[in-house]
Amino acid sequence: MSLREKLGFVSQDAEPVLTLEEYLDAWGSDPLLSANIGGRIRRAIGEPTVIDTTRDERLNRLFQGKTIKRYPAFGDFFGVESVIDEIVQYFEAASKGLIPWRRVALFYGPVGCGKSTLATRLRELAEREPMFVLAVKEGDKVITSPVYESPLGLFQDQRQRDLLETDCHIPQSRFVAPLSLWGAEHLRRFGGDPFKFVVKRVKPSQHLRVGIAKVVPGDGARGDVSAFVGRAHESGSPESYAYTGGLNRTTQGLLELVEMCNVDNPQRLQPLLGATQDRSYAASGIGELPYEGCIIAHTNEAAWNSFRKKETNEGIVGRIHAIAFPLCIRMTEIQDIYRMYLRTSDLNGLPMTPHALEIPAMIAALSRIPGGSVTNMRVFDGQPPRNDREKEHTIPKILANADKVPGMGGISERDMFAVLDKAAHADSSEIALDEIVLYEELESMLKRGVNVLSNASLPNMLKEDAASRINEIVGAVIRSSYIERHASLAQSNAERYFSIGDTWSDDQDWKDPATGDIHGKEWQDGELLKIEEPLGLDNRKEFRKSVVNQVLHHRARNGATAPIWDALDQKTRLLFEKGAAQGEAKLKRTEASIADIIAFGEKKSKELDEKHVAFVARMKAQGYTQRQVRRYVDWFLKHIKQ
Repeated sequence: MSLREKLGFVSQDAEPVLTLEEYLDAWGSDPLLSANIGGRIRRAIGEPTVIDTTRDERLNRLFQGKTIKRYPAFGDFFGVESVIDEIVQYFEAASKGLIPWRRVALFYGPVGCGKSTLATRLRELAEREPMFVLAVKEGDKVITSPVYESPLGLFQDQRQRDLLETDCHIPQSRFVAPLSLWGAEHLRRFGGDPFKFVVKRVKPSQHLRVGIAKVVPGDGARGDVSAFVGRAHESGSPESYAYTGGLNRTTQGLLELVEMCNVDNPQRLQPLLGATQDRSYAASGIGELPYEGCIIAHTNEAAWNSFRKKETNEGIVGRIHAIAFPLCIRMTEIQDIYRMYLRTSDLNGLPMTPHALEIPAMIAALSRIPGGSVTNMRVFDGQPPRNDREKEHTIPKILANADKVPGMGGISERDMFAVLDKAAHADSSEIALDEIVLYEELESMLKRGVNVLSNASLPNMLKEDAASRINEIVGAVIRSSYIERHASLAQSNAERYFSIGDTWSDDQDWKDPATGDIHGKEWQDGELLKIEEPLGLDNRKEFRKSVVNQVLHHRARNGATAPIWDALDQKTRLLFEKGAAQGEAKLKRTEASIADIIAFGEKKSKELDEKHVAFVARMKAQGYTQRQVRRYVDWFLKHIKQ
């Protein structure tokens, strides 16, 4: 396959033309012909993945066992399943000609929640399937209606509509719009014979404004509606009319209104009243024009609340289907949003520590949820309760006592994207992200007062809750990298422990493979105890049995010589590593502290310097950059050294 074909640029003939009779005959059997804009977008959205949340512990906590749907077309919209479901239902109803089809779908919510991104996605979906447009043939040339109207507008007589419903299975609900003056004049020229028209298959295009358009209602002079209905020429003929308005271009398509609620004069929106309710709108000098499209709009919550309270807007408010679009409140999904942002930007592939995005996601979630506490944040993220007190907190209980809708306020994604950008470039020597640079940039943002009013305690939460989480992350990484220098001793101890423990469990003597000496159970117990003492075990006998069983089961599956270390689970390995570190410290009383080894700077001995180099190498082998290792070490020594 050529690159041209892979990219979808395949040579095509001109859009096909049908006779009107072919169009009507195939209408009832061809879903492409019968689908209106609601149906076309609904088909483009596709079928969802249905999820039984009772089968997933986290989802069960989030949705209380309800079945949810996720649509591939909106796979990159995270944590807003209910919003997407309502939008799909809107287009599902529109496909059947129900009430939503006669209303503007208005997405309202905080700045940066994804409203305009959603509108862009819907425009993209509207391009996927063709629309069928009334046209005429003049020689070899096919001229489409300037407003891309439906061929069904030719049939205004009820007797004709009844016949088409019976013979062609076209429901009465699809004969909703009038014929344009352009269509009426051509029908007159054809002596009233509609079958002299043709039907052209047209591919919608948002770039060419064919079937898809984007309008800012506030443009132009006060009360000017040309952004919707176009402009008349002095001659008043349909051929000279400028069909450049958003309604003109989307008669069977999708019209997007930007900041509709910020118009300074409600008269600007008057054409929407007819277009939605009556399926026609007035155009100066050429009468009524048909409208069978879908209209979407988006604005922020404050503008919508102000708009709907004004008496002068009562008419248009009654023709709006409002859909709340909150910011994501689930910490896990917020991190997905940040990963997507980085992946689709020039920061794609930058070095990033494994838990870096937890910190901005935590602060974002805390700013958006009722109560703004870590406990509530964990509940809204579906995390398991850590104690009996947290078990009492559930989503329904939190919502019942909430004074605001979760996600309808707080730090926006735009602000957080700016934090990611600045943090990534915070170090002039590299472009990278880690918990510490993000913490510092968040601290700077909150000091500037960005959205602190949404939760006045956010600065304290950053210093306490976020810093505590960084302590956990940095401490675990530093200690594991430090303790890895004892890995060979840990594995050696584990092998000796199993060898002796296996005979101890069977009440047999143990033969030392190096000397050939035979040792009884009392000696075996003493040797095992030497390895066990540094581990801090609650039940030594159970631990002995566990280690022996893990190795025996592993070797039963993988052969009698399978490595003992590979047989042990992560928890058991960590215990042996811990014991090895403590055991070595006891044997070498001159051993330096962890701080002496990991700290950067001149060392007291060559041995310390070698251990420091080895420690840094282990961290870099895990993916940490030199600068990130330095920041981790500095944070560890300043905040969590013990």
